[in-house]
Amino acid sequence: MPGYEPLISFQNQLEGHTLDRITFVCFGASYLTALGLYSASQVSRLAWLRGVAIFFHAAGGLAQSMYLAYHQPALFSPNGFFLCFSWLIAIVTLQMGISSRARSVNLFSLPVVLVLVALAWFQGGAGQEGAILLRDARGWGLFHALALVIASLSMGFGAVAACMYLVRARQLRNKHRPGTGVELPSLEKLEGKVRQSVVVAFPLLTIGVLIGGGMLLSDAAQLGGFSDPRVLGTLVLWVDFAVLVWLRYGMKVRGRSLAVLVIFAFALLLVCAALPHSLPAKWHVPSTGAAP
Repeated sequence: MPGYEPLISFQNQLEGHTLDRITFVCFGASYLTALGLYSASQVSRLAWLRGVAIFFHAAGGLAQSMYLAYHQPALFSPNGFFLCFSWLIAIVTLQMGISSRARSVNLFSLPVVLVLVALAWFQGGAGQEGAILLRDARGWGLFHALALVIASLSMGFGAVAACMYLVRARQLRNKHRPGTGVELPSLEKLEGKVRQSVVVAFPLLTIGVLIGGGMLLSDAAQLGGFSDPRVLGTLVLWVDFAVLVWLRYGMKVRGRSLAVLVIFAFALLLVCAALPHSLPAKWHVPSTGAAP
């Protein structure tokens, strides 16, 4: 198909260049250095430290972008999902960190990015079978993938906000003096971000589960069906989210309890994403060929 040629030719142009030398160590070490510098800037308040931290953060994002462009890992695989997920969080929080409105967000987001990068490395190399990013996704498989990716991203930021909420609550409990330690938004703003993540993630997760269920029913003979490990994990995850929504809006759970529940739901999401997953053939086209 003509629409597939640009990315394929772009990857071919990269063959033989130094981009094949970019590894997990390149962007992982950059993110880790940036995290250390962000932490140091919170203690010393030196402007140049924060500037250098942003530089290493941007360098990590650039290296990971080039890694994704060169290897084009399968988004439907655990390796590709964690790589793309971590990249999205890193890029979005880089922009947030540059603005004066969210100076401390990267102290909490970069540890999440590093965990996701470590999970991607643990899952294996980039050359796994499946759709190349979203380029080869077809039909309802595209909407299924998009819904789950955006839901995961929303929950990732919700977990970051929840961690910030717990730290801020501890600061207030210990009578933290303004101007010392980590500067964080108010509890009201952080709780609003946590609630917002649930409101966005649950409908998208529901859509993703419904589409996935429908696709599996039509291909049950070729797949493990609903006994597929990630299918079972996703169903458990959806039930967990449903209980979370009920606790929040039915039982009016809020504050620290809500933050802990969101962090738990995010951890369950990572476990689910790490599980193996078979795919119906009509969800994607082979990564080495053009679409029929």
